[in-house]
Amino acid sequence: MKSFIKVMLPVVAFALASAGAVSTNAPKKADGKKPPITAFVQNPSSTSCAPVTANCSETNTHLNCMSIEFPAKRAFLKDASNACVVELWRIQ
Repeated sequence: MKSFIKVMLPVVAFALASAGAVSTNAPKKADGKKPPITAFVQNPSSTSCAPVTANCSETNTHLNCMSIEFPAKRAFLKDASNACVVELWRIQ
């Protein structure tokens, strides 16, 4: 009986420790990426806008936002006059 306890005690302790570590692990946080938005490219002028998909925000990061499509073009949002001139910035 003593040899059984000597063998099983470390195994049980390891199993409990492993289960505790797995169950108390904090859930992974989202990587902070926002889903792509519908932006617009000037096609060929700012009053003629074509919709594109882009990973951008209006927060200035000093990196111009480019469309996901190929070839990549600078992406904008539309202003009140429906011209695509509102600058978008790449999410870092």
